[in-house]
Amino acid sequence: MTRKRFFAHLLGIGLMVGLENMGTDAAAAIGLKEDQPSKHSPFLKVKGAQLVRGGKPFRNVGANIPDLFVRFLHGDDRGATQTLKNAASIGIEAVRCFGSTWLWDDFQIFEHDRSRWLKAYDRTMAAAGDNGVGLVPSLLFNIGMIPHYVRKYRGKPDEHVVDLCTPGTLSNQLAVEYVTTIVERYRDDARVLFWEVGNEYNLAADLSAQWKQRPANEIPTSNNIRAFLQQMAALIKQHDHNHAITSGNADMRPYAWHIRQAMLKHQRDADPFNYPMDWRGDTFAEYKEMTRWFNPPPIDVISVHQYPPKVPGDVGSWLKPEFDKNRDQMLPYSRQVTDSMKCALYLGEFGGPVFQDGKEVSSPFVLDVLRQTREGVVPVATIWSWEFYNGDPAQNPTTLSLTRTPRLAAIIRETNQSLSI
Repeated sequence: MTRKRFFAHLLGIGLMVGLENMGTDAAAAIGLKEDQPSKHSPFLKVKGAQLVRGGKPFRNVGANIPDLFVRFLHGDDRGATQTLKNAASIGIEAVRCFGSTWLWDDFQIFEHDRSRWLKAYDRTMAAAGDNGVGLVPSLLFNIGMIPHYVRKYRGKPDEHVVDLCTPGTLSNQLAVEYVTTIVERYRDDARVLFWEVGNEYNLAADLSAQWKQRPANEIPTSNNIRAFLQQMAALIKQHDHNHAITSGNADMRPYAWHIRQAMLKHQRDADPFNYPMDWRGDTFAEYKEMTRWFNPPPIDVISVHQYPPKVPGDVGSWLKPEFDKNRDQMLPYSRQVTDSMKCALYLGEFGGPVFQDGKEVSSPFVLDVLRQTREGVVPVATIWSWEFYNGDPAQNPTTLSLTRTPRLAAIIRETNQSLSI
């Protein structure tokens, strides 16, 4: 937002006199970002099943750069900017990243050195804009981060994920404070493509104590998760009328409807979490119902994450007779569901092994997603991941770069060129 709007919101219109002419040095001293230049692209809008920017369909193969903001937060501006530049060189215009920190220890910076946190966010936005990239910040990426933070640093040793989903708890209050702070700051900034609530929250739902023994407030139900997604989405919309919102959900578990029904059946039991799981596969109608359930209004961009299936049970039961692990068979069905919801589909994550034994390897699944993106099945798909090492060898097989995976980088460049015509 502009300095004038910021102060009008913070202090009230009556205090504006004398503040309008505050210099940029003084503004920076309190962590206030400068006015945004007018050259940035117009806001991305949802028009039915399409994403539109500047009156034209927006279609792109983008990438996840998960630790982008974290690198700016810890002073790796040069390296993070080069990563963005490399991604932009193959036509990537959409980058999904952590919108906070994965680790709870780092979140102390937001609470105790907010100016540093916000300046790092500003630099992230600036670097993205300078390279023609729009961001999808996943505001509360790690569902366990804030509860763990309040257990360790705020004297609430018993708070867990269910408490995050429950209004009035410290975890929930801190989530509200954080989302409000970031969204208000960038609500007028078109370098944000759209907001994401968090990462794959739906996968935490309806897993009973018989699946894994743990306290009740570590067993969120699909009711808890839906309520929290709706709370955060409504909060975002309250402060920001410019940007669309996505949940950040993975695709539905192949048995999501059945495990929800098992949960509902036992809600009146003396111990409502101690029941056997129902792993039977869902029908397409049940898949559709659960996708709607986990994407309540005002969410208007429907997130799915899809990876190569290993066995027929990894895909919808209706696909088992024609199971093909080399194709993304679920994506067209996801599109059918989002069309019926009059919402846009967003493939927030897809990927597969692309680098093994020190050399690039081909992933048929990834190539199939790129084909379907060219054919218009999904408007925006962000591959997992781009130059994301973070000291974790497990990321190596799925991490792309210009030097590690030059053939795939070239295919993505060609795909993006075709999408921009």
